[in-house]
Amino acid sequence: MARADTSAITTRGEFAGGDRFGIPGGDGPYPLGRESRIAIRRTRAYVALADSAEILVFDLNGRKLSSLNARAPRVLATKVDLEAARERKIATMGEKARRSIERSYAAMPLARYLPGTRDLVVDADDNLWVQQFPRSGQPNVTWTVFGNYGRLRATIALSVELEVYEIGR
Repeated sequence: MARADTSAITTRGEFAGGDRFGIPGGDGPYPLGRESRIAIRRTRAYVALADSAEILVFDLNGRKLSSLNARAPRVLATKVDLEAARERKIATMGEKARRSIERSYAAMPLARYLPGTRDLVVDADDNLWVQQFPRSGQPNVTWTVFGNYGRLRATIALSVELEVYEIGR
C-alpha cells in the first residue's frame, strides 16, 4: 500500500508485472500475456495476476485474506488467438498502423496458455466481477461474480464486444 506520493506505508508482497514484448520503436504489453488487475471495494482489495484464476484478497489494512478462485480452465493459446489480438490492435490503432502492427505480431512468440483472467470490476453493491480471458472465435466471455465473504453469486456470459466499465444495481 502506498501514500499519494507513492512512498510505501506497508508492503504486502511482490507481484510480477505484465508480460512485455519488444516491438519496433519500443516495447509494449504482450497481447496474450498476463496483465495484473486491481479492484477495490469498501472493505477489500483484490489482485488478479492473470497467471491463473486465483484472486488475491486483502483487507484495507493490507492483511491477506483467503483467496478467491474463478475456476477458469487452463486454455492452450493458438495462433488464431494471436491473430485475433492483432486484428483488435489494428481496429484500435487504425488501418494506417496495419503494416507496423503486422510486422510486430509476426515476430511474437506464441504463449503456451492464455491468461486465466482479464479484468476485475466491483459493482455498485460491492460484488466482485472477474472476467475470464476471452477466447478467439467465441461470441461470449464468462464473468464470475463473488459477493460478500467470497460467496459465489453467479456465472454470467457476456458478449466479448462489451467493454465493462461500471456495473450498477
